[in-house]
This record gives sequence, C-alpha cells and structure tokens, in this order.
Amino acid sequence: MLYLVGVGGAGSKIVDALYQKNVVKKLIARIQSHEQNTVIGVAIDTSEKLKTLSNIPEKNVVLIGKSRVKGHGTGVDVALGRKIVTEELGLAMNKLSGVVKKKPWLVVFFSGLGGGTGTGGTPVIAKKVKEVYKTSTLGVFVLPSAGEGRVYTKNASENLESVLSSVDGSIILDNNVVTDKGEDILSAHKHVNQLIQGFFRMIDESFLERCLGERTSIAYYKPSSDHLSIKDAVETMLRDSFYLKFELESADKIVFIARGNLSYLYGHDFAQGWAQNRFGVEFEYEFYDEPGSNSLELGLLVIGTKDLNGRFDEVKEVAGKKETSELDDLLKDIHSIF
Repeated sequence: MLYLVGVGGAGSKIVDALYQKNVVKKLIARIQSHEQNTVIGVAIDTSEKLKTLSNIPEKNVVLIGKSRVKGHGTGVDVALGRKIVTEELGLAMNKLSGVVKKKPWLVVFFSGLGGGTGTGGTPVIAKKVKEVYKTSTLGVFVLPSAGEGRVYTKNASENLESVLSSVDGSIILDNNVVTDKGEDILSAHKHVNQLIQGFFRMIDESFLERCLGERTSIAYYKPSSDHLSIKDAVETMLRDSFYLKFELESADKIVFIARGNLSYLYGHDFAQGWAQNRFGVEFEYEFYDEPGSNSLELGLLVIGTKDLNGRFDEVKEVAGKKETSELDDLLKDIHSIF
C-alpha cells in the first residue's frame, strides 16, 4: 500500500488535487510489484480550510490544534506547529491507523515549507510513522516564494535540514523559481501543483523508490508535437518546468522518462551524448511505450540535488547582519558601563 500524507495547508491541497486529477487511479494501476496495490491519501492540518477539500475521503481528514488555534491554523509559527503536532500526535496517528490496514511499502509526505504546520509538524509525524510502521518515507517539499514574505523564507531556511532528515528521501521544488519567471504567487502554486500531478500521473513505484536515500527534483512536460527530439524535450523541461535553482553539473544523475507513443520521439543516442557532455553527469532513459496512444508525457528526475546554489544566502546574510548589529549594541552598552 502507498500512503500520500499532506501536512499543513499546502500539502493537504496537493494530496486533494492528486485525487481530483485521477493521479491516484493511475498510481494504483501501475503499482504491480507489491501485494496490496492500493493508494490512500490523508490530510492533516490545523486550519478549518481542510473542510474545503473535496476529493480526499472525509474519514481521511484530521483537524488538530482546535483548542489552541481554534481552526485558524498556525500562520508562520513553526514552533507552535511543532508543539501542536507533538501534543496531538496520537490523534493524527489514530487517523492513520484507521486507514492503514496493511503495512505500507512507502509513505509519501507533502508539505509546503515556510508555514507553521507543514514546516514544524512534518518531521514529528514522519519520524513517528517510520517508528510505528517500519516503512520507507519520502517527502515532496515546496519552498516558498520570496513574495510570500521574509518570514516564510526564513522559516524554510532554518528548518529545511530538519525536515529533509526526517524522511528517507525527498523531492524538492521551489515556488520562487516560478515567480522569478514573472508569475504571481497564486500562479506559482498552481504551476508547481500541476507539475507534481503530471509527474506522479506518469510514473510507477520504481521512480519513487529511486528517490529513497537521495535528494531529488523533478520536471514534467506534455508536448503538443508528434515529432520531438529528446534533446529539445530536455532543454524545454529544464527551461520551463524545472522548479529548483540548482547547478545540474553537481547532480549525481539525470533520468529522462517518456510514457505514451514513443514514435513521437527521436534522437536517443545524440541526446545521451549531448547531456553527458554538457552536464558531466550520468544520463539515463526510462521508456514506457503505449502503442496506440495519441499522446506523450515526459519527465525528468534529477538525483543528487545537494547544493541549492545559495537559495537562502540572502536570508542568512540578513540574519548575520542582525546578529552583528545586536552584538555591536551589546558592546556599546558594556563600554558605557565602564
């Protein structure tokens, strides 16, 4: 069994959309190597906006922190989010145990980083799930746009490592890459969610398992042309739908995925040599031919996204200046005493 667990508002919406877009049905159809080919989504949040979710079964939704935040969420208070999830971990786990009938072969967590519940609560729940079910865990984490406010970025920067270390593998995406292209914040969320939906719709369990033990990112593209070179497809995805500021030359491996009518693609050998020469990393193909299909879906899995290329340098610089300023003020006060 595969469990998709949304923690916080953003994560819960992503899981809800996976139901809406029939991604769950696609995953069920492709999970063949495990006895229980079932996919179940669960949403956990501190905000009553959970009630607006229309696709996750109601019995799989749990509102926590009602006594503390009255259903209004934790805002950007990461410590509060962590505290509520820790205090009400039993409630969240009871909800999971109510739907977990068999030991899951994988639990995938979805969270937006920067807010209180997703950022503070995900590590708490992920560690407990691993402890109880003795299963592998994967996280799909979305970094905030700078336009969402400095506090969101600061929270993501300060808590990223603790969140990533709480799961066995991760897929990292960044709203800020989308807003840097000129999109507003709402559009950025939409684009990132569509990317996740598209990628999960075309993969099978082997791709999720390849993320375990790794930090990865993904891209997705559904071309309209029926005559496309792989080189052009890779360049298009890296330019338009690779939502992570990251130097590909430092990756461990790039995996190109194609599902559908493979006769639409050409240039296999050239593309492999081109990619290896350009990026200096291993380049692999995974092809899933569906004869008779009138469409093609493409994806990239970039494995080894260790260095986020200074993503949070500005935040750290501001924090450093603040600490220096506070130290200067303290030294002035000490000097005045003498």
